[in-house]
Amino acid sequence: MKIDATETAIPGGSWIVDPAPSSVHFAVTHNTVGSFRSGFREFSARLEGGATPSLEGEAEVDSLVLGQGALRGHLLSPDFFDALFHHEISFGSDRIALCDRALEVDGRLRINDSCRRVRARGSFDRLESDRNGLERLGIALGATIDRRDFGMRFNATLANGKLVLDWQVEISVVLEMVREDLPGATAP
Repeated sequence: MKIDATETAIPGGSWIVDPAPSSVHFAVTHNTVGSFRSGFREFSARLEGGATPSLEGEAEVDSLVLGQGALRGHLLSPDFFDALFHHEISFGSDRIALCDRALEVDGRLRINDSCRRVRARGSFDRLESDRNGLERLGIALGATIDRRDFGMRFNATLANGKLVLDWQVEISVVLEMVREDLPGATAP
């Protein structure tokens, strides 16, 4: 679906993420029958609204949410996120298109030393005043990447000849944002 950016505009101003109701997650098919899911506790995002909106965000690799020590260590190793040398995952938009509530964002995703163009699709909502009188925006985006494009080539073969992990990874980002450029508008 092609979305025409001229039909609806993102409200002007600077917006920052409220981390409590927001999330950054990923999922990959595991053992061909399940879905391995995890995410990051520490992340930030900033939206500049108006005629030429832009969205930028980072996630701290070491904030990976996973209680199992050995598995967490493997995901932070050079086989996957290489956390010793690469501390952040970052995204910067090149284009944001909004039509009614449908949102489409093109940009550059950097994981490890690799930077690739991605297209994310999702939804956009606006609340003019929350319980504290703050204006809020809601953004939900999803994209699918091939993890090999970002140097994550680790895999193993099952007895049936299939791979333990799919190459395709689903990324899901949910952001609740508040206006930064208004008095008293700081994320809780």
